[in-house]
Amino acid sequence: MVMEYREIERRLPQIYKLGGGLVTALVNALEMQNLLPHQLSPLDLKGSIVLSEQLVASENRAWRSFLGKDTIVPTPPQELSVAMLKAKEIGWTQAEAHFFPKIEFEQDSNFPGWTVKPEEWYWQQIKTGTVAKDAATLEEGWIIIDGSQKPQYKDGKQMYENDPFTLLLTQLRKEGKIQVPDWCRDIPKASRFGVSDDELRGSVNPANANLLGVQPEEQVRVPKEIEFNVLGNLYHPEWGKTNTWEWLEDKFEDGNRLIGGNSDSGGLARVNGHASDNRDNFLGFRPLVVFSPRRI
Repeated sequence: MVMEYREIERRLPQIYKLGGGLVTALVNALEMQNLLPHQLSPLDLKGSIVLSEQLVASENRAWRSFLGKDTIVPTPPQELSVAMLKAKEIGWTQAEAHFFPKIEFEQDSNFPGWTVKPEEWYWQQIKTGTVAKDAATLEEGWIIIDGSQKPQYKDGKQMYENDPFTLLLTQLRKEGKIQVPDWCRDIPKASRFGVSDDELRGSVNPANANLLGVQPEEQVRVPKEIEFNVLGNLYHPEWGKTNTWEWLEDKFEDGNRLIGGNSDSGGLARVNGHASDNRDNFLGFRPLVVFSPRRI
């Protein structure tokens, strides 16, 4: 009996060990038996297997450098490979896949790669309860995040370079799903700036989810402060070197949100609170897609 696709997916780590020729033969056999998922061509599946191998190896190296010790990096789920293919189709060249191990950070945690920690104010908000008690915990799982550099402030006219979401944002403004009050009139219609957190959740995230073929409420959001900070330390120190801000996922006080990343007041360490219905010409966002961990 030929294995069902889900069983094959479960056994991907063992399949990797077969070697290129046998993997190709297996994928060809799956195609003949009509067992490939409709989203993937044989070439796509072969590519996703290679991508998965590369991701596991690169994430192992990155976390070993950050933590100073080895950690277990599981095989990414097939849904991540499908979403990365979708990202390529829409021109989201800055999409990056990464793995988070579960880590409960404390202010005095000491890891070799954690050179820029969130500022004192952030930890104080966790202590007082205005930010969630588990805000500084990384939850285990794979993610896709936009690796773009946030731009330097230019009176609201700044744009994220090579932004694949410009047509979507233009359409949402045209439909009135992103409001344009008087103080946002000079912001380009295709810009990530001048978008409230409420509009992100109500319109932008669901539209991005539709582009990528994932679940809007479960998977698409912006990064938490600890995710933004750790990824900045691991891969993108430049995120803290421009004077614009970005929305963060963490709730602050009564339904408001955190923002961070401004270079004028701390860069990767900088965190502040902001009303979730505010639209500002200095405040943008970066999409993040969450994938549940898969145990073999």
